[in-house]
Amino acid sequence: RRDSYYFLSVPTVWGMATWRRAWKHYDPDVTRWPEVRDSKLLYKILPSSAAAFYFSKKFQGYYEHKIPSWDGQWVFACLANNGLSIYPTRNLISNIGFNDANAFHGALEDSLWGDLPTEPMLFPLTHPPKVEMNKVWDEYGVRARYRRADFVWYQKMKWLFKSSFPDVYIAVKKLYYKILLPKRFAEHNHTEERLLLP
Repeated sequence: RRDSYYFLSVPTVWGMATWRRAWKHYDPDVTRWPEVRDSKLLYKILPSSAAAFYFSKKFQGYYEHKIPSWDGQWVFACLANNGLSIYPTRNLISNIGFNDANAFHGALEDSLWGDLPTEPMLFPLTHPPKVEMNKVWDEYGVRARYRRADFVWYQKMKWLFKSSFPDVYIAVKKLYYKILLPKRFAEHNHTEERLLLP
């Protein structure tokens, strides 16, 4: 059985459509971020703790107005409200802006997402049996679209320690910075980093 579409946790912003009732949750200042951050909601709903930490850093940047963006705030609105995004099993759009110096994303070279061939949707639609996240495809989707949320083997080892023992990790890091990198110790916000960890 192949359904016509499935549900994932993280929305995409290329070729997207939404409903007015959902867009009402859009907030360019992500004012609910401290509440979402402190509840560790992202660690509960995203397929990996690495992805949760990746998005936590992004949302903290939006909250502090350090990252110019509009689409990340939409991702936040969907995750903060436990929304589901509908993805068709056939590719319906193609991003033709890659590798074009005049395009907004002209500097990017992304063979994974650029110039994908499109396919028509087949009717009648085959609906999933339930309105619920497809966990297998959700994990794949997050890893494929947000590769920076994944790590090579030595980063995975560091992340395993960092996410399993966040208080110990922060204490060791503070001591290391204080002794060997005093300037960096003075500049680094260890309290904020701890808030973003599990």
